[in-house]
Amino acid sequence: MARAAGRAAALTEPQRAVREELRASAEQIGLRLAAGRSGARVSRVEWATRNITLAGGPFSFAGHEYQRGVYECEAPHIVIRKAAQMGGSLFGILDALWALDTGQARTAIYFFPTARDIRDFAHDRVKPIISGSARLSARSRGIDNAGYTQFTDAFGAVSGALYFRGMKSKVSTSSVPADLIMIDERDKVSTADYELALKRVSHSELALVREACTPTVSGIGIDALFERSDKRHWTLRCARCGKENRPELEFRENGGPERTLYERGGEVYLGCAACAAPLDAASGRWVAEMPGRDIAGFQFSQLWSQVVQRGAPMARAILDDFRNTRHIADFWNSRIGLPYEDKTTSLTRDALDACDGDYGLAPRGSACTMGVDQGDELHVVISERQQGIRRVVWAGVLDGFGGLPGLMRNYDVRSCVIDAMPNTHSARDFAAMFPGRVFLCHYVESARGGPRWNSSERAVAVNRTEALDAAAAAYRRLEVRLPKAPVIEDLFKPQMGAMVRRPIRDENGDIEGYEWAKRGADHFRHADCYDQLAGARRGRSLGDILSGVLDSGPRESVASSPTDSPRVPPATKSARAPSDEPFIKKEMENW
Repeated sequence: MARAAGRAAALTEPQRAVREELRASAEQIGLRLAAGRSGARVSRVEWATRNITLAGGPFSFAGHEYQRGVYECEAPHIVIRKAAQMGGSLFGILDALWALDTGQARTAIYFFPTARDIRDFAHDRVKPIISGSARLSARSRGIDNAGYTQFTDAFGAVSGALYFRGMKSKVSTSSVPADLIMIDERDKVSTADYELALKRVSHSELALVREACTPTVSGIGIDALFERSDKRHWTLRCARCGKENRPELEFRENGGPERTLYERGGEVYLGCAACAAPLDAASGRWVAEMPGRDIAGFQFSQLWSQVVQRGAPMARAILDDFRNTRHIADFWNSRIGLPYEDKTTSLTRDALDACDGDYGLAPRGSACTMGVDQGDELHVVISERQQGIRRVVWAGVLDGFGGLPGLMRNYDVRSCVIDAMPNTHSARDFAAMFPGRVFLCHYVESARGGPRWNSSERAVAVNRTEALDAAAAAYRRLEVRLPKAPVIEDLFKPQMGAMVRRPIRDENGDIEGYEWAKRGADHFRHADCYDQLAGARRGRSLGDILSGVLDSGPRESVASSPTDSPRVPPATKSARAPSDEPFIKKEMENW
């Protein structure tokens, strides 16, 4: 010890300063290592309550008791089907920060629909949380960067990163691998963009996925995911009669607040569906409908929110909105947290059954129209018109294009519309066989106000929503008849109902239009729409019909056994091709 003291005394002043700096650094490293080891063992709940301060004060579950179950959940895939402003996004933020801070994950990505959405979100929601936490502030870098935030270890080296990405940008979506992803507002992006985001965890051993979204319509997006989950509901036991209440399900079953929200003496309260006794929203527990499933699904509803709104309990605000809202879908989605489908605009099974005819599939037809949806297989719908009624005479599935010419002959098809994608070359070859009678359909957003026919290009452009709206409306007006056949009941009707009409919202949440969203195989839905379009073409004047033949040039003869991809020489312009004489003569006779 004396020798050590002597050596210390022999040090120069600069050497002593360096020594003290090294000692202080070692102590700091030891403290940070200890903190890191402690943090690695801390639960998500303990970490959040210890380190996070929000605008209203320290993080707490008081008044939000239902949230604790999500923070305690250890499932690798968590789905939250939620009403608005119920804490789903906050969970996504804190879960990612906790995982990075405690070493549970090295890279996390928070996905929003667009880059602009995520920039605003990172600045307005994430930055204040990091800045308000002494621990996170000390361990993070680049919180002013809208694209990512880095985390450092005890030695100051980068240990992880939280990225912010818009899902509609394929470059940003596919550029970063991750251990954990949070997908916010799932219903606002396409299935392709969503699936690309999921691939970011495909090479991670952890592969942690969190999703939170306000639902739109049933069977789409977050609702479809929740239905695949273990379906956990916040369950409130009545202190008076013992009934286990799930308020949002009672609300849906009754189509409104009866037996859920009660009004007594001017006050509104959440009550038992059996005895109307008040329920304590804070004393619920999560109960899974389908325990054992891999995905943990949580249902958040404002029905059991304890927030005071407009100076009154949330129950009063919900009841007032239900009575006065002009947008009932918004109410169900944002207040109750459940999907909503407008039966007056959707194509329901009841609407289809109402169009059942008393006839079977016909082997042949006369002066028919045809719609074809293409993909790996061809789905075909053929109809004839009788006194203002579109009468479907045949529907089926073909393996390839080779069967189409035979259908054109057997059913005397005068007008056919076929999907232009994905086999455009084969579709064009088929159209060239029947000049003026076959048109390739392109869904074009700008083609509003009705279909735009181009005879020289053998094409038609139509607004997708308008075309599908018109086809669905014809069924609701009972202007269609369907044959009795297994293919109609087993394939056609299920696929006709596999699309649902939902609103498109702008960045402020206002409705700016509608779209038909897919929730299952929908090939016959499009084939039926194309057949409806073909009927609109068939209903034009004789001059318009014949002009398509004249503009398209000579018609090639159809081989008796056509191949799936017929080889047809390019058509040349002609005043009138001899091979079109029989067709023109028949058209004039029928007119």
